[in-house]
Amino acid sequence: FIDFIVEPTFSVLVDTTEKIISPLIEEAVKSGGVRRSSLTGRGSAAVVESVQRHSGRGSNDEQGGTTDYSLGGIDLKRIIQNNKERWKELSVQ
Repeated sequence: FIDFIVEPTFSVLVDTTEKIISPLIEEAVKSGGVRRSSLTGRGSAAVVESVQRHSGRGSNDEQGGTTDYSLGGIDLKRIIQNNKERWKELSVQ
C-alpha cells in the first residue's frame, strides 16, 4: 500500500505544493510586506520563515546568495520509511 499509493501520492503532493507555494514566497520576498492569510491569520512572511526553517536554509544575508525555497530538502523517502516501520510496530501491538 505504502509503496504503490502513499509514496507516489506524496511525491505528486510535494511537486504540486512546490509549484503553488514558490510564486507566493517570491512575491512575499519581493514586496517585503505581510499579507494576511485567511486560514491562519499569519502573513506570507511567516511562510517564508517556515520554509527556510524546514529546509534548513537561512536568509539570503546568512547564505551570501540566493535562497532555494524548494521542498527538495525534505527527505521524503526517509519519512515514508520511518512511517512504514512505525505502522508495522503498531500493527504487531
